[in-house]
Formats: sequence, C-alpha cells, structure tokens
Amino acid sequence: MLRHQQTLFDVRRQMSSGRKVNLASDDPGAYEAIQGLKSDLSQLSQFERNSNMARHYLTMLDSSLDKTVNLVHQASELAVRASDATLDPGAREAMAQQADQLLQSLLAVANSSEGGRYNFAGLRASEKPYVEQVDPVTGRISAVVYAGSEETRMIKTGPEQYAATNIAGSQSVGEGGIFQTSTRDLFDSVIRLRDSLSAGVNGAETDNLERLNDDLNHVLGQVSLNGARHEQVIMNESYLREMQLTNQQSLASLDSVDMAEAAMQLSQAQTAYQAALHGTSTLMQQVSLLNYM
Repeated sequence: MLRHQQTLFDVRRQMSSGRKVNLASDDPGAYEAIQGLKSDLSQLSQFERNSNMARHYLTMLDSSLDKTVNLVHQASELAVRASDATLDPGAREAMAQQADQLLQSLLAVANSSEGGRYNFAGLRASEKPYVEQVDPVTGRISAVVYAGSEETRMIKTGPEQYAATNIAGSQSVGEGGIFQTSTRDLFDSVIRLRDSLSAGVNGAETDNLERLNDDLNHVLGQVSLNGARHEQVIMNESYLREMQLTNQQSLASLDSVDMAEAAMQLSQAQTAYQAALHGTSTLMQQVSLLNYM
C-alpha cells in the first residue's frame, strides 16, 4: 500500500516539476551527471558572455583602426603633393595647415573611448593614453607622449582559451604598438611633414613620403591582426553554442519528463493504488467479521 502511494507521489512530483530527478535519492547516478551538466552549462554561458564582450571590443577597435588607416593615407597623399617643386610658399603653408589638422584628428583617434574605456590605453583603460606637447611659439603640437600601458587585455573565452581584445597604442620594445613602436612614431611622421611644408622645403628632399608609407603598411598589418583575432572569437562563439546545445540535449535526456509517458505511468499508478486500497479494505472487513464471530 505504502509502495503504491510513494509511486503515485513520485509520478505526480515529476509531472509538476517537469523533471525526472528531483532529489539525489531518486537516482544517485543520474543526479550526479545532471549536476555536472548544469555546472558545465553555467560555465559555457559565462564563456559566451565573455566572447560577446571580446567581440564588442574588437569591433570598436576595428572602427578606430580604419580611421587611423584613412588619416595616414591622407597624410601620405599630402606628402606626394608636397614633392611638387612648382608649389609656392602660400600653397605649402596651406598644406601644412592640412597636415596639422590630420595630426589633431590622429590624436583624437588615439584618445578615442567607448563606454568610458580608452581604446588604445592598454590596461589603463580609464586614463587618456596620449598627451600632446605644444610649442609655445607656434602653438602647434610638437610631440605626443604615451601615458597608457603596453599590456594586452585578455578575456577568458574557454576553459584554456583567452582572447586578446586590444592593441596597445604604443610599445617601447618591438613593433606591437599602433601609433608608436621602437622604430616608428606616426605622430612624429605627420609633424615632420607639417613642419617641412611650413619651412617651404620640397617634399622630394625629405623622407616624409617613405616614412608615411611605412607607417601605413604597419597600421594595415595591425588591422589584419585585429581581424584575425575577431575571426577567432566568432569561431569560438560558434563552438560554445554547439557545446551548449549538446549539453542541453544530454540534460534533457536525463532529466526532462516525457509528459505522455508520465501520464500513462500516473494512470497505472492510480489503478494500482486503487486496487491496493480495495484489497486492503476487503481484508479489513474480513478481519472485522472474524473478530465478531
């Protein structure tokens, strides 16, 4: 009788919760497997959120890099025009002003931010990375100094996988920076172009064009690097979704109740319980009769 009551209770509980295993005592092996799958799914969800964040940072970086490429390209074109020996001093000064505007725009991109985080500040994302030094005589920018860090921000996107989500604006060792490296300085290249134009120097007599073309190729290389990182994050997101689906299916097979099957089990349990109840009632009546006799 008690066994039939327990069976009826268990089936009703499964139907109300939609789960086969509500307690460890229901099925110890399945319960342990279910808890493991739930833990894995929770971890996968966190990795997916981290990947979404990484993809957002890389997308913002793409936009800033595209602007940088455009500005350096414009400066390179200006250097080509500066090689025209027929330019008069007035034309060269007008071009010097254009170069100065490109310099200011390049500095604005280098100090660009999104959501209070500076794109090229390394790990010091809350602080403006670039500080300009101004010539007191001309009032023009004479140099740009980096105040950010040179580290790369890494976000965990898998059990043993991390995504690099930024490129430091400047690096004192190697060629990893965007605007300044151990061998180049994009700001200085534009400053040199501007100052030679203001001084009336023929561009053909300088290395401005060569420097700017090298700078452009460098930035394009960083664009490719960021694109590769972006693609890797997208591929990782696809993998995480596949793993989530696999684990969800495994969890469903272990824990989700088939309502049609459960309804049949409930009917059988109710029938068995009613039969047991009837049998117990009949037995009690017989015992009562014997006691009376």
